[in-house]
Amino acid sequence: MWDNGELYGDWIVNSLGILQNDVIGSSFDGTMTISIANGTKVLDSTLFPLTQISVEPVEPPSDIPTGYHVIRSFNFAPDGAQFAPGITVTISFDTSGVTGDATLVLAFYNETDGEWEFVEGTNNGDGTATFAITHFSVYNLMYQGDSSDPIVPVQENTSHPKNQLIVIAVVAAAVVLATAIIILQMKRNRSSVQPRKRPSKSAKRRY
Repeated sequence: MWDNGELYGDWIVNSLGILQNDVIGSSFDGTMTISIANGTKVLDSTLFPLTQISVEPVEPPSDIPTGYHVIRSFNFAPDGAQFAPGITVTISFDTSGVTGDATLVLAFYNETDGEWEFVEGTNNGDGTATFAITHFSVYNLMYQGDSSDPIVPVQENTSHPKNQLIVIAVVAAAVVLATAIIILQMKRNRSSVQPRKRPSKSAKRRY
């Protein structure tokens, strides 16, 4: 399940994707831990039970929000994995240049909206920061520096694009079904009304 570190607790997930016990994953170098509580729903991007996760450091992006500085970047995989409630992530970082009261965020780029989104966490003051995330993506640990136009961190958007597509698909299917029922009922009403036959000339009474 955790292929680049150590795992404490068995990864047991039922058919609904509900984790059956507490799980803690730790990277080999000890700079990253993930805590997932018993009862958490863990699903992949196709909404099937999640069977494996991995986290690895990646190169920081070159295009970042104005007023922020990247400390570390990670690829949380598989991309699009979902957690309800959110899971706890604790990251160690070099405190050089980062004050103890600095605002730390995990930032990810939302390709659907074309915007950066931020998850505000807790600066523990000991060279670690803790965050709660609800889905996997490429996350960047950032701190806010001096800027004339700083970006204010916002809460993570928990509505997953796939869930939105599912809602749209269900509504569309309901509209199509309702239209089909109306058309079928109209056809039945037309067939039940038989046109009156005009009597033939031979059937008319003669006077």
